[in-house]
Amino acid sequence: MPFLFNIISGRKLKEYQKFREEAKELRAATQDATLLIQNIGQGKLDTTQISDINNPLISSLLEMQEQMKRIAEEDRQRSWANEGHTRFAEILHSHSTDLEQIFSLLIKELVRYIGANQGGLFVTNEENPQEIFLEMLSCYAYDRKKYLDKKIEVGEGLVGQCYIEADSILLTDIPEDYVNITSGLGKANPTCLLLVPLKVNEKVYGVLELASFHVFEPYQISFIEKLGESIASTFSTLKINSTTKHLLELAQQQAETLRSQEEEMRQNMEELSATQEELTRQLHESDILKEELQNREQVFGHTTVLSESDQHGTILLVNDKLCKVSKYSREELIGKPHNIFRHPDMPKELFKIMWQTIKQGKIFRGIIKNRAKDGTHYWVDATISPILDDNGKPIKYVSARYVIPDDRLAEVLYAECLQSLNLSASKASDTVSA
Repeated sequence: MPFLFNIISGRKLKEYQKFREEAKELRAATQDATLLIQNIGQGKLDTTQISDINNPLISSLLEMQEQMKRIAEEDRQRSWANEGHTRFAEILHSHSTDLEQIFSLLIKELVRYIGANQGGLFVTNEENPQEIFLEMLSCYAYDRKKYLDKKIEVGEGLVGQCYIEADSILLTDIPEDYVNITSGLGKANPTCLLLVPLKVNEKVYGVLELASFHVFEPYQISFIEKLGESIASTFSTLKINSTTKHLLELAQQQAETLRSQEEEMRQNMEELSATQEELTRQLHESDILKEELQNREQVFGHTTVLSESDQHGTILLVNDKLCKVSKYSREELIGKPHNIFRHPDMPKELFKIMWQTIKQGKIFRGIIKNRAKDGTHYWVDATISPILDDNGKPIKYVSARYVIPDDRLAEVLYAECLQSLNLSASKASDTVSA
């Protein structure tokens, strides 16, 4: 009997001890659950030290805590993005029309807002459609001198590659010397580099480049990509507005010019009407003068042998009288040297003096014996006048001659001519023509 009592007592003791252990675990689980609930209620979503994470209640509460933590983080990220979009929308929608001013402020604020270290904004230069390239419009914490005058060709480097692919590039393995971040410890390569195309409606207007010592989170990248669309839209709008403004100013200038031209044209029409009346009167007088001039030319053509030559003596023009006297046709004379008329009796000294005179821009006059095409001769009283340019140099010569039909008279006049030129008749007659 005592043995059986001991067995029963031992079982009861074990059951009691088990009960105490279960009660202890329950109290601990209750305390953990209470702590978790209090933390969740207070917004403390970091996991605290839990004695038994396998407890179904604790496990459920931990799962709920993690879910609320994820929701809170998503809310924080969404709030962060919304605040950022609002802040940068105010910058982009400012009343300034200075692209560099707007985007310099934007890149500065963006680098600070996302906790980056450097930022640069490259836009397309499309002044020449045949040669599109990228150039830095604004930057923050860059060695600006390195990029200020640099043209980045489409497809060149990471910026050019991002532009041509029209897609974001995220690098955590940065090429050596690609870009340095200057800090209190000196210069160092960034840990992360993000390049985002400034794209709207499938058209890329530039590239946004950001460098940082920390890796950008996916929500930050998404935010920057959406901001890139806003930047591209603003850039496009400002360019269109600038072009429209320029075209409007140009149209206004043209309209003002047209108004001035219309007024000037009206005045010109009035003056033209008066001028037309004057011209009608002058034309009537001109017809009279023309008729008189034709009569004079007819008389001149009957009495004067006329020709023109260049500065080398090549014949440029002859009149009918010269053709008749020399017995050459006009076609036979044009382009020929003027000495085609020279008679062998004429001394070369006479022509030397003639050329010296007319090359100095002076008029030469003399009695000359010419030879006709059939070998006969004719005497002329010749006057050769140079035509001068603006510098006083001869450019051509005009010769007017009057035929002397009486040989005896011509020879007397010829002798007087030689005497006036200090040429003796005997010397002249012995000289052979050149």
